[in-house]
Amino acid sequence: MDTTINNLSLRREVAGGSVQVQVSGHRQIPHMSDAFIEVWSPTLEGAFEASAAGLVSVITDLRRIRKTIKVKTPQLKGNDLEELLYAWLEFILVNFDTEKLLLPRASIAIEKERTKFVLNATASGERFDPDRHVLKREVKAVTYHEMKIARRAQGYRLRFLLDL
Repeated sequence: MDTTINNLSLRREVAGGSVQVQVSGHRQIPHMSDAFIEVWSPTLEGAFEASAAGLVSVITDLRRIRKTIKVKTPQLKGNDLEELLYAWLEFILVNFDTEKLLLPRASIAIEKERTKFVLNATASGERFDPDRHVLKREVKAVTYHEMKIARRAQGYRLRFLLDL
């Protein structure tokens, strides 16, 4: 099991040197049969962006994915944030299953419109290339089981389970 913590970070210059500040990231939590992913970010949008990387990291090594393709999502909607997260992760997985697109990076906007949450995004990555990408595991489905979205003082923490 890959228990590596993957972070997107920001390096900020301060007097006397630079300090690295963790912005968002993801990790895989040990689970008996599925992939249990935890992501964090100061913003909800950042946490959703990190969730795409978390999902794709189960499929292949993120370091080998170039940013050569951009895909605009259709407008995704959910009655709550869990339903919206499910729709987002399903979009990422379906693009891999049908088009062989690895889309671990994204720029996301989430808004509340009356009774629904709405997500607009542009995801980026590249097409799976068996000469460059090692297929680590097949993700069969995104699930609602053990899905949690928590807002904390330091930002958002999301957890979700992927059926392998």
